[in-house]
Amino acid sequence: MKKLKQNFSGVTAEYLVAAELSKRGFIASMTIKNMPGIDIVVTDKTASKVFGIQVKAKQDLAQKKSWTLGKNDETRVSDNLFYVFVDLAVKKNRESGFYIFPSREVAQRIKKYHIKWLKNPKHNDNNIRTFILNDGEEPHNWHILGI
Repeated sequence: MKKLKQNFSGVTAEYLVAAELSKRGFIASMTIKNMPGIDIVVTDKTASKVFGIQVKAKQDLAQKKSWTLGKNDETRVSDNLFYVFVDLAVKKNRESGFYIFPSREVAQRIKKYHIKWLKNPKHNDNNIRTFILNDGEEPHNWHILGI
């Protein structure tokens, strides 16, 4: 697959996540871009389960298992908010990878990694945060959403 421009990679990932949720029987509505922190609002058919999804995409094979976030993601925490990290770096005959995490875990991990990163005297504080998969974390862990 040809590498997408950055703004297209985010939109592509959002549509892929919405499609995966729809395949699992959920109603997945993409938000308009004036809703910071939630890309997709999800509900079941009876509206008894409602949650938000923040989608983060990457397509660079060199990034391995990391995604770029912002400082505000350290405080964007809710029991009904989840992050789906999408690996668009598709090799031949391989599907995109989806990694699902509760917002609380994402916030804790990026904050911890940033503190560690700042210990290097060459690094200055900034608004960029990095989410890195731990060894053994597998894609398609949709069960995190209770589905």
